[in-house]
Amino acid sequence: MKLKILLIFGLIVLLDQEIFAQKTDYKSYAVYLMSFVKYADWADPMTKKEVRIACFGKSKINQELSKLASSPQASGRKIKVVEIEQLAQIEGMNMVFVADNKSSSIKALSDFCKQKSILIVTEREGLAKKGAAIHFTVSENDDLSFEVNPKQLISQQIKIAQRLLQLGKIVE
Repeated sequence: MKLKILLIFGLIVLLDQEIFAQKTDYKSYAVYLMSFVKYADWADPMTKKEVRIACFGKSKINQELSKLASSPQASGRKIKVVEIEQLAQIEGMNMVFVADNKSSSIKALSDFCKQKSILIVTEREGLAKKGAAIHFTVSENDDLSFEVNPKQLISQQIKIAQRLLQLGKIVE
């Protein structure tokens, strides 16, 4: 009987995780990232023509972002999207989206990007206090939002339009 209860409980937990995984709307994440591109100014003048975005780790956002980046209304700039697995591959990028499976690398990533004009955006909540400039949050109602760490933006030499900052929550 105990074994049956444990098996049922285990199945419920697995199904709940599967349902949660299916709820992640990476298209919305990609739209937000494109808005960050549109309303950000990097220290690197080349970003006026082209912005290079790295998806650090395996994530479905890579596909969604690539679709949006190829559209003509992609902020008037050429957008290049690449998937990477190693920190060294970040060299030359303007934005890094950190997939959930690479969140434990945030400290090393933040140190690597110090004094470089690279916008770090994370999928996992709470990382704007640990080295990212922006992280996404999902409310209990499944509403996607973001939090911004202005100090990180300054250290990463990136200016974000005030009207975009007002849409997110400021964290220190």
